[in-house]
Amino acid sequence: MRYGIITIIVSALLATATYAQPNTEIFPTFAPENDLYIGPNEKTRTLVTEDDFNWIADTLGELYRPIFEASGGKLIIKANWDDGKVNAYTKRSTAGWEVHLFGGLARVDDMTVEGFASVVCHEFGHQIGGLPKKTSWFSKASWPAAEGQSDYFATSKCLKRLLVGQPNIEIVKTIDVPATVAEQCSEVYDHEEDQAICIRSALAGEALGKVLASLTGSDAPSVETPSTVVVSKTNTGGYPSAQCRVDTYFQGALCDQPYSIKPSNKDIHQGYCARVNGYSHGARPLCWFAPRK
Repeated sequence: MRYGIITIIVSALLATATYAQPNTEIFPTFAPENDLYIGPNEKTRTLVTEDDFNWIADTLGELYRPIFEASGGKLIIKANWDDGKVNAYTKRSTAGWEVHLFGGLARVDDMTVEGFASVVCHEFGHQIGGLPKKTSWFSKASWPAAEGQSDYFATSKCLKRLLVGQPNIEIVKTIDVPATVAEQCSEVYDHEEDQAICIRSALAGEALGKVLASLTGSDAPSVETPSTVVVSKTNTGGYPSAQCRVDTYFQGALCDQPYSIKPSNKDIHQGYCARVNGYSHGARPLCWFAPRK
């Protein structure tokens, strides 16, 4: 009898130890899992070159390594242009906090440079984007930020940090900017440079929304047609719809909280724009986020 009790206790401890090591079990991806493969020699309508791909990985790596270290992790970026996988993912391992990037996603139809940079930023967001966290049937408070939160981090923090110092005003002059984006970016930001960064960030999100729609077989989303869905509970388990993700990228672009403010794992509003603080533009969309009452 005593032996049986000891066996049960040891088994429970081993199960707990396995459960407490999410590093080898959790691999948050940018898009739902798929079997697509786009090799480096295949013709697509991408706007991302191999040089763009490597520049994005290298530059964001340089910008964010010290920020990851300040958060307690070592950033490791593994970027493989020749690999045709149409996705990206992040994980935590004994080596560090890894971000894996594949050329297949950069080569997908209609991908843009800003869009692919936002993919990388999304994966960074899983690691350091703060609350709310991703949940699943076996974990209620795992380390990755939720999918919607990672999207929100991508344009409210990370992409803005990357775009600062680029010829944003000149680039925007060459783009056909939707009226909704131009108007709302002008409402939020006084300076033309900030407006241009806002526009580029919002359009990066729209480009990604179209990519996601093509991957999932859903209707193409638009910044002009925001989702009318209002959730009663924050979506921390799965991916919001392509339209909801476009809305999230757009609102992240409109959030005027400085990108230098570090997100928190204790305060869901730290560094972000919240309705409870009076924000009408820039708050997390209600299509995936249910504000605390």
